[in-house]
Amino acid sequence: MIIPYLPIRDENMKVIINLKLGRYNGAFRKITKSLLTYDGALVDEVAKRCTEVESGARNVDNILTNTLLPEISRQLLGRMAEGESMERIHVGVGSDGDLFISRTRRSGRCSRPLVAERRLNSSRHFKEG
Repeated sequence: MIIPYLPIRDENMKVIINLKLGRYNGAFRKITKSLLTYDGALVDEVAKRCTEVESGARNVDNILTNTLLPEISRQLLGRMAEGESMERIHVGVGSDGDLFISRTRRSGRCSRPLVAERRLNSSRHFKEG
């Protein structure tokens, strides 16, 4: 019996990416009591970079666990070391296609965005090939 291998369609790839990011958000909330949010453009960008038919959705794990999560961890640990409590970390995609991370810290009852944003350079991160 021959079982054909069919590539994952874009819609299914995006469902997988959303499921992975949702799982990461759940763990993030449980551990840090903070919220991890992301743009729909992030899902599109990750899906766009998962074009190798042979790797399928395994490349999603590679992109998220080897690029995005370490940067989020650095951001979070750096703020925790400074005694800051983060309310939210948001991941988005800039007009140049680079990913960026912005943070909102807790300061009493109000939250204010930090001025600095950390850009994930697409030539170093999320590069195809």
